[in-house]
Amino acid sequence: MKKLSTILSLTLCSITAFGQWADITPVSTAQWLHSTYFIGKNYGFVVGRYWNGSQPTGMILKTIDGGANWNISYTDTMPELRTVFFLNNNIGFIGGDNGKVYRTTDGGNNWQLLNSNTTSMITKIYFLDSNIGFITAGHEVFKTTDEGNNWTLQFSSSSIFTSITFIDYQSGFIVGCVTNYYGWPEFPAIYKTINGGTTWTLTALLGYTCVSDISFPITSKGFAMGEEGLFARTIDTGTTWIQNNITNTYGVNSIFFLDTLTGYAVGRNYATGQYAFIIKTNDGGVTWSDDLSFTTEALDEVFFPTDTVGYAVGGSGVGVILKNDNGTFIQEASAANSCFELIGVNPNSATKKLNFNFRASTSKTIFLEVFNSLGQLMLSANFENAIHTQTSETKEIDISILQKGLYIIRIESECNLATRKIILE
Repeated sequence: MKKLSTILSLTLCSITAFGQWADITPVSTAQWLHSTYFIGKNYGFVVGRYWNGSQPTGMILKTIDGGANWNISYTDTMPELRTVFFLNNNIGFIGGDNGKVYRTTDGGNNWQLLNSNTTSMITKIYFLDSNIGFITAGHEVFKTTDEGNNWTLQFSSSSIFTSITFIDYQSGFIVGCVTNYYGWPEFPAIYKTINGGTTWTLTALLGYTCVSDISFPITSKGFAMGEEGLFARTIDTGTTWIQNNITNTYGVNSIFFLDTLTGYAVGRNYATGQYAFIIKTNDGGVTWSDDLSFTTEALDEVFFPTDTVGYAVGGSGVGVILKNDNGTFIQEASAANSCFELIGVNPNSATKKLNFNFRASTSKTIFLEVFNSLGQLMLSANFENAIHTQTSETKEIDISILQKGLYIIRIESECNLATRKIILE
């Protein structure tokens, strides 16, 4: 177990607001920040690259107050870090160049190097629970079933893989592009598994580019974006994809959809001198508008830990961290005038309770259902006349009968519907 040397940075750069996005980059920062992950709106991590004078090394930034202050950790023994994923406040994983994967069990104070079984660059880490996880690395996908201690090659192809996600324990997706003999993209690729990663089925999209990222706000509806304005969506859990590309100067690196209507994409706009961009849709990708144009070279990842708070990271030469305190969550039903808005769903492992926070304008009954990863109904509850004001309220249900794992929460009122995924530890 390796403890990193740490610098505590309490001073931010002068905070500059760009519409709903504010620059919260600490004064002492990396040259390039690649990935971010938050547990709730305040507790999060950012990873990237720091130049030590002779070579790039890994850098980890941690905040517990939504980016007001940062702990900055770096070490010459870590390579450039590309991806970060946390299960809770304590257990997390980071990955980077040369196949390096690390795990922490104490909130980032110490990191243990794991045997990833590859020397290729780790492009994405995704865990379903504390035992089962996946990494994409070059042309390969690896899986662990023992907390990351050992990784087994799960899938290999001529494709370069850029990202991976799962909607339950059996159904998942990897994205990237099929390459030719010279390593150039031949066509964008989306692979789907329905057996936990044992086998994968390819869907080929049009173009000579790559899919960079994929997002499923609900089980049936997902979105994929990439270079040259590539955009595709599915309404049948990835069985088929409808491709409707956007402006081809947008090189999208990362996407995040809050629901089936509201989504964000970040990357590099080649038409504006390689400036970074954030674009937003409020209609499921039919139209997109500029949410921010920023004078750094690119943004690499966008992540919303709650419906109203989001973060974006990137840079080139100087790293950048941006924060959005108003994500403008829009429900699929009655988007503009919804009587019900789900703010957050939070399981408490200590009390065995599930808390959900919401806001509503009229008195309606709430129906709540909890499904396991196989789609089986495990719990249900309803709250008569539960909502009646514009202020937010919190309700809770007992989840002590549920085992560890991934669950789908469905919350419905008479005027709206919302779904969320949670992981019980």
